[in-house]
Amino acid sequence: MDTQEHNNELIDEDFLTHGKVHSKSQFIWTAIFGGAFALAILFSRNFKVFKEENKIKHAWIIAGLYNMAIYALTFAFPRETDQIPNFFFSLITVILANLIFNHTQKLRVEEHIAKTGKVHSGGLVFLFIILGGILNLAFALLLFVIFDYDGLLAILQELQIDL
Repeated sequence: MDTQEHNNELIDEDFLTHGKVHSKSQFIWTAIFGGAFALAILFSRNFKVFKEENKIKHAWIIAGLYNMAIYALTFAFPRETDQIPNFFFSLITVILANLIFNHTQKLRVEEHIAKTGKVHSGGLVFLFIILGGILNLAFALLLFVIFDYDGLLAILQELQIDL
């Protein structure tokens, strides 16, 4: 069975009349401004529409591992990573998101848009970008607490925040 036949089997008619998906351009904007956790939200929502709930967990695991790798590099090589322009990390995120999207959802999303044109609004994507930023900040603080609690206390004391 080739990929196109497999994709056709996964799409039922109820989905085609009622489901909305996130488009490739929404994934690109989310990769630039929202990061890995916001992307995990979009991938998860599309997987749910395509009735591939078993892949949702993988999207979140990949997002967590990607963020851990970025933070590990930042903590391990602080001087070196300070010299890397910030857009470089966004560029890597866009490239990886594009590769994963093309491998897992591209054909189904294109077919869905061609048949129904139903795509989630940009406002909803913006909300997920904000939510992804909040999740990213919470994840960074969690890692900071786990690996450098004394450093976190020093920063909070400097900001005059009591725990």
